[in-house]
Amino acid sequence: GQMGRWHLNAYRANARVEIVAFADTVLENAESFARESGGHAYRSHTEMIAKEKLDGVSICTVPSTHRDLAIAFLSAGIHVLCEKPLAVSAAEAAEMTRKAREQKRLLLPAFKFRFYDEVRQAKTIIDQGGLGKISTFRLMFAFDNPIQGTWYATTSLAGGGVIMDSAPPAVDLIHYLFGPISEISAEVTRSQEVEVEDTAKLTCRLPNGTVGTIDLSWSVGVPCKTYLEIYGEDGTALLDWEGLSYKFKTWSQWKRVPNSSTIPQAFARQIDHFLEAMASGRPLVVGDEHGLKSQEVIDAAY
Repeated sequence: GQMGRWHLNAYRANARVEIVAFADTVLENAESFARESGGHAYRSHTEMIAKEKLDGVSICTVPSTHRDLAIAFLSAGIHVLCEKPLAVSAAEAAEMTRKAREQKRLLLPAFKFRFYDEVRQAKTIIDQGGLGKISTFRLMFAFDNPIQGTWYATTSLAGGGVIMDSAPPAVDLIHYLFGPISEISAEVTRSQEVEVEDTAKLTCRLPNGTVGTIDLSWSVGVPCKTYLEIYGEDGTALLDWEGLSYKFKTWSQWKRVPNSSTIPQAFARQIDHFLEAMASGRPLVVGDEHGLKSQEVIDAAY
């Protein structure tokens, strides 16, 4: 799928990587990538593990398979970068995390936003106290995306609806920028004729009393290009796909910081981080505990 393509492109952009194998239940998909990038194609991960010497893998499959795949790779001594959600329940995520630590291997959730320019810039401003105490925030990931007939609409494959799919990176963004979520409530709607929720509003409370919202939808478009609005006692920051706009309360004008890299370039940083973590033995930006914490919040929302 699309995420497999993004991971492949990012690995190919790193000169330290030797791509040796692909596995897909539809062999033609694996063969297509193998023809493009070299390496072998397999019908299953078990066959690939048996025949290849692997240092690390990316898991870009449907969420219901993440647990079994990750356990198999970790048990074989292979580091894992897993697309979101890390698992379809906190119990599965905890099992995967335990296995990674038992095997002394990495299990990194693919939380790409930590590597985006506008997020890094916002974190610097927040950590330096520029916005003061955060009063509230609004995060919105929404797309007009009919999901009938796709795996997204099937609970047995996806593990849930838009909360399971889009809340993991949203929750991690809140954890990364503001700190842990202590309470969460959720409202959902089903505008599309599918078995999962396609629209949701999550209300989050932090230990210091800050309350913010996460809006998620596959049935409405985003009304503006800003996806995260942060309101502090001393300033405001607005994040979009092209950069960051912010204003301290003592300023009369907004400052604009455009991104210096494209979205694919920023996405590739998480692949570089995975490689650096494999070499050093420890992740510096995101680790298994962050994937588990995100999944615990999603369980609570459901």
